[in-house]
Amino acid sequence: MSWEMELNDEVLEDLYEWIDQIPLSRQKKRIERDFSDGYCVGEIVKHFLPQFIELHNLTPAHNLQQKLANWGMLNHKVFSKFGLNVPVNITQNISNAKPGYIEVFLYNLRYKIDEKLNEIEIKQQHKAKNSPRQNASSLNKVKVPTQLRIEYEEKVQECLQQAEEIEVLNAKVRRLEHLLDLKETRISELTDKLEKYRPTGISADSSRLRNNNKNSLIVS
Repeated sequence: MSWEMELNDEVLEDLYEWIDQIPLSRQKKRIERDFSDGYCVGEIVKHFLPQFIELHNLTPAHNLQQKLANWGMLNHKVFSKFGLNVPVNITQNISNAKPGYIEVFLYNLRYKIDEKLNEIEIKQQHKAKNSPRQNASSLNKVKVPTQLRIEYEEKVQECLQQAEEIEVLNAKVRRLEHLLDLKETRISELTDKLEKYRPTGISADSSRLRNNNKNSLIVS
């Protein structure tokens, strides 16, 4: 499992959509800050594998010491139950809200959760095959709702669908804003590296001025 990989835009978009489908206690604004204390990560595990975690063992935090304590608890008492081991330097970078690290972690977390869910499903299917069949008549009992209830449920579903569509649009806006921030951060890093290798005394403005002078001489 790699912790130093760089996720492309398509993978990031799919990852953000996956996160948006999970009910979290916090509104997602800046993913690297929202997940830095590990609490929302605990909620993700609780959503898919509730038997593996007790959320009261996690404390929402702003200070670095408590954030690291949360990640330590998750790493040793929760992640180990489904084969995920997060290096200390990764949890430190996530706790410090460094861009790019939480996405790689969530990508690996999603993979391990899916792997564990698949394992559980296979065990349940095997158990069902070996257990006596349930009474078919008890499984086929269906209450027929009245027409009024049907209309009411249709309206409720319509409202829920509209709310979901609005939330999806808002989530897309937030994801695009975050992708833009990541690109701006990357551009800034590359610009700083370029300035380091530029000869002493030569700035970007002076280089442009020299090129303009050369062009003027050629024209004349």
